[in-house]
Amino acid sequence: MPRARKTAKKKVSAKNTRNNTKKNLAVLLLFLFLAGVIVFVSYEAWNFFTSSPFFTIKDVRVNTNGNVALSKLEREMKDLCVSKNIFLVDLNWVADSVKKEYSQLKKVEVRRVFPSKIEINFIQREPSVIIKANYDIVIDDDRTVLANDDKIDKSKLPRIIGINLQHYPPPGERIDSAPLAQTLNLYGVLKANGIAGRFKVNYIDASNTSNILVKLDDFILKLGRDNFLSKLVKFEEISSDPKVNLKDIDYIDLRFEETVISPKKVSSVKS
Repeated sequence: MPRARKTAKKKVSAKNTRNNTKKNLAVLLLFLFLAGVIVFVSYEAWNFFTSSPFFTIKDVRVNTNGNVALSKLEREMKDLCVSKNIFLVDLNWVADSVKKEYSQLKKVEVRRVFPSKIEINFIQREPSVIIKANYDIVIDDDRTVLANDDKIDKSKLPRIIGINLQHYPPPGERIDSAPLAQTLNLYGVLKANGIAGRFKVNYIDASNTSNILVKLDDFILKLGRDNFLSKLVKFEEISSDPKVNLKDIDYIDLRFEETVISPKKVSSVKS
């Protein structure tokens, strides 16, 4: 009897194994069938989307914000994209190409407007200061060189002097200079606390980074190399004092704990 029971159990186990194998095979075949259907449908869908005339680019819209200098960008993009399939245009490549050619653009966004239009939006770089060297170099707050444009009113931009450059940087290049970064940081503080709005920033002299000079209107601030915010707060207290006439001041030295105010020298004429 025990031997008969063992034989019966073996038969049942073998039968279960065969059934499980059949089930697994059926599941595998079903999976392969569904995968094949998905691949086929995906291929046909992709083939439809990339070959249908419905998705052929018919227009490119560049939001130039009235900038006439960028009007040719729209023509160039139309020549590049029109008549191509909207799914086959590499948007990142288009954005990089635009930024490379137009250095005045800080950010470029290219997007598809279905079914047949490409739209390009951008943020334009704003001129911040002029580096005075053997030539004028206009840069933005990010130290990126802008193309010399006659429409830029350079008279309204402060000058930075004392920056030594190894070569003339082309438009679009970001100038890697610690003194320049230090100077722009100072100018950012001047703008943030409103001093650059109340006074004309004629120039910032960075020839000695241990003692940066700023000429406001007709007087000079000596600011040292750091802690610009606290020093400029002290200057605001001085400038708001009704007893102080800034027109009579030659320079204000804010480098030390005790502020030094030097009046303009009055030339004496002998009779």
